[in-house]
Amino acid sequence: MNKIINQKQKDFFKVLFECGELLFQSEKKGSYSADMKGKFFINEMVDEDRLDIDGDTHIHVNWEDVCSVEIGVEKGEGLVSVKDRKNQVLFNFYNFSGSFSEEVKALEGSLVD
Repeated sequence: MNKIINQKQKDFFKVLFECGELLFQSEKKGSYSADMKGKFFINEMVDEDRLDIDGDTHIHVNWEDVCSVEIGVEKGEGLVSVKDRKNQVLFNFYNFSGSFSEEVKALEGSLVD
C-alpha cells in the first residue's frame, strides 16, 4: 500500500518534518543501507504518498509496514526509529541538533489503530 493508511502516520511525519533538516538512515539489510540528509516533507500524490527531500530525491514507503515509532537520543542526537508490526526497525531519522521536540515525543508509540 503506497498511500498513508492511518491519520496517525500522517500527523506524526508532519510534526517530525517540522524539526528541520534530518538524516534518514535505512536499516541495514544484507549488504546495503542508505543515508539521505535534508528537509523532508510528505508528497501526497494520486497513487502514492512519498517522503520527499526535493523534486528528485524521495523515499517510497509501504505504509502498511509503518506501525510504530520509538523516540530517543543516541550520542547526543535525536533518534526516531520507525518500526513494523514485529517491532523491527525499518528506518531511522536523526536530528543532529539534539533531542526531538516535545510535540514529536508526544506522538511516540503506535501509528495504526
